Formats: sequence, structure tokens, C-alpha cells
Amino acid sequence: GAGAARGDIPGDIPGDIPGDTPETPGPGTAAGPPPPPPGTFWLTRIVLLRCIALLYLVAFLVAYHQNKQLIGEKGLLPCKLYLQNIKRYFKGKINLDALSYAPTIIWFLDWSDMDSTLDCLALAGLAISAFVLVAGCANMVLMSILWLLYLSLVNVGQIWYSFGWESQLLETGFLGIFLCPLWTLSRLPQHTPPSSIVIWGFRWLIFRIMLGAGLIKIRGDGCWRELTCMDYHYETQPVPNPIAYFMHRSPWWFHRLETLVNHFIELLVPFFLFLGRRMCILHGLLQILFQVRCSCFASKGEHLLPRWSRGSLRGVKAAPLPLELWVGWASITKERTEVILQGTSSLDPNDPTAVWEEFDFKCKPGDLKRRPCFISPYHYRLDWLMWFAAFQTYEQNEWIIHLAGKLLAQEEEALSLMATNPFAGREPPRWIRGEHFKYKFSRPGGKHASEGRWWIRKRIGPYFPPVNLEGLKKFYEDRNWPFPVRD
Repeated sequence: GAGAARGDIPGDIPGDIPGDTPETPGPGTAAGPPPPPPGTFWLTRIVLLRCIALLYLVAFLVAYHQNKQLIGEKGLLPCKLYLQNIKRYFKGKINLDALSYAPTIIWFLDWSDMDSTLDCLALAGLAISAFVLVAGCANMVLMSILWLLYLSLVNVGQIWYSFGWESQLLETGFLGIFLCPLWTLSRLPQHTPPSSIVIWGFRWLIFRIMLGAGLIKIRGDGCWRELTCMDYHYETQPVPNPIAYFMHRSPWWFHRLETLVNHFIELLVPFFLFLGRRMCILHGLLQILFQVRCSCFASKGEHLLPRWSRGSLRGVKAAPLPLELWVGWASITKERTEVILQGTSSLDPNDPTAVWEEFDFKCKPGDLKRRPCFISPYHYRLDWLMWFAAFQTYEQNEWIIHLAGKLLAQEEEALSLMATNPFAGREPPRWIRGEHFKYKFSRPGGKHASEGRWWIRKRIGPYFPPVNLEGLKKFYEDRNWPFPVRD
């Protein structure tokens, strides 16, 4: 009956009665493709391409939301002025020398509306990276476009794009080009492994990154050799998160263990890459766990800051090449200092009764009662540079005076970089100053924490004196910056 109709009669299916054996597919029998043998890296390649696409997606998202304010028409360091300086240095020509100094397709695009040009590059990168991430397939053309777009932004980004992860993303993206077929967008074939040159290119990349970071620590700050750096790092890193607040209070032996593990991962584990397949897999697992730990517990970003030229090419840096070494924290700051921008409506900035109100940034410490923020994998470029500026001088960071002028004029672009504007809906401030403070985490369960304070601070002194728009005119003229006008 019904059972027979469904083919449930004993003996109807080979192998369903004792002594019977299943038939093996013959030459003409359809069968599924065999699983890919070890060494084809089929699944690894798919995951890796999607991860590269995700990194590009985040990078272009940051560019879209922040480039106009940082390097746009009214940016703190306008890239149009930067390119004009390069062009002037090379006798007013866009020649091979200029292109090799700052390789970017912006040389050939419209400069009359630089904000739109920057947005178009970022949006194109967002669209392509989103496609690769969702579809899980790509070709060399798409990956090359992503690499060229990001290279073009990095090479006009000046100090805002001077971090080591920019060159690392470019090198990773460059290698990713050769994981893909040339034209087709079909899914990656299971039985066509990538070139061994590409595989070893990625291995060499991670080997250099991790071993370089470990060696520069050992040769740098003595606290890495004494195993005490983690006593300070959670509190003094550029942008701590809430977990770092509690990790900072871990017992001393835990911080020593962390530092030892760091040395093991960075100095010994990289050599696992050359010890066979099983050790390669162990290397990968350990590195993934290490990077997840870094992302969760600390903004342990590796950084590489350029030394700015003080000559005729002010603020021009050489383009990061794909083979640049990515280095890590050679030294750890033992104290955290912050620059706090304050404005007042008082006519006299020296009046002891003047009320100074603070501008809070998106993520960097400021308001003592504001919880540290989670940002990974996003990146607030201004907040990070404010951390570096705090242990330098404003003369070394002229963009901070540029920012003060824009806040005096209440320019919308500059205000979008801030978390709070104390003068919203009121007359703009007449004066802005920079104050220098020492910051420390409050103690969990202590007096300050019970009052809702995540931080405690002590004033060090002035960072830059009170400035007003009138007094900044010559400063702006000397640097060819557009003078901010109050709306």
C-alpha cells in the first residue's frame, strides 16, 4: 500500500537487510563532489576574503563619517592644501615624482568639491566591500579597486592616517588580490588552491607583525623585561573600554602572567608557522585568541607615527609601501594625561569669575562620570591623536589650534567630531583654551566610584592659552587655512 509506494519493501534499498551491501556509484552514476583534500585552503580562503572585506568595510565607514571633518574642504588638515603643497614642491606639475611621493587617484579627480570626492571614494569602497562580504565571492578586479581606493585615502590622510594598521590593511588587501580569480565572480573552486607564494606571503606578514612587535618591546621600555607594563597599560592606553577599568585592578601576579603570555605569543609562537601543518593550526588558534583578548580587554592598537618634516613640504609624509614593517608599543606611558578644551562667553578670559565649560569628545576621557566606551573595530581618529597630543605640545600639533578656531566659530563639521557642545542653542564662545590634566581610574567600590565617577583627575596646568577668532587670523593666514566664519 502506502508503504510500498514509498519504496519501503525490505530489500528495495540496497543494504537494508542482513548480508546486503550498498551499491557503489559506477562510472555513469551521479555522485556529489568529494570533499577538498587538505592543502587546498578552500574554506580558509573564503573566510579570509570575507574578513578582509569586513576590515575594508569598517575602514571605509570610518572614512565616510570622518574624512570631511579631518581632511575635507573645512577639515583640520585639508588634503587639497596638502596636494597643492606637493604639486608646488615639484614645480607645479603632477609628474611621476609627485605620484610616487603621494600615490592617489585624487590627483586626477575634481578638486573643486573635495568633500564630494572623498565621499565618492568612501562610498565606492563601502559598496564593493559589502558585496564581497555578503556574496562571499570576489575577483582580482574588485579587490584591486578596494586596495587602490584605500591607498588613495591613506596617502592624503596625513597624520590622521599615520597609524600602523593602515599599512597593514593595505598589505593584507594587496595579498588578498591574489586569492581570487581574474574576472569571474563565481564561487571559489574547491580543488584549485591559491598559489603557495600567496600563502607564504600571508605567513610572512603575520610573522613580521608579531615578531616585530615582540622584539621592539624587549628592546624598548624596561617594563617589558621586568614584566610590569600591564600594571599601567589598561589605564594609559589611548582609548580604554569599560573592561579595562576592571582589568586594571587585577592582582600583580595576573599582570605578570599577561606580560609573559604576550612575550610567548609575539616572540615564540610566530615560529610555529615553519614547523608543519599542525603547528600552523595551533599558531592560528593562539593568534585568534590573543587578538580577541586584545580587542575585548584593551585598545591595544599597534601604532606607527611619522616624524613630520619641518621643511618646505610641511606635513608631507612618504606613502606607506606594502612591505612596511608594522611595529608595536615600544614603550608604555606610566601616567595618563589629557587635553581638555574649554570655552567661555566671558569678555575677559583672565577674569577669575569666568565660567569655563568643557567640550567632550566622542570617546576619549573627559567627563569624569562618563563610562569608557566600546569602539572596536570602529576608530575615532581625532580621539586617538588627542591622546598623543597630551604628552606633546600644541606647537607640535597645530591642528589642535585649528580645531579651537572652528569650535569658536561653531562650525558644524568640527562640532560633529564632538560628543557634546556646551554652547548649543546659545551664542558661540568668545574664548577657548586647552587645559592639561592627569587622569586616573577611580577605584571600583571606592568613594569616587560610589559618586558615579569612572575617573579622577588633577590639573597639571595650561596646555595652550585662551584664544579668540580675532587673535587666530595670522595663525590661519600663515598656514593657508580657510578662516572660520560664524554662522
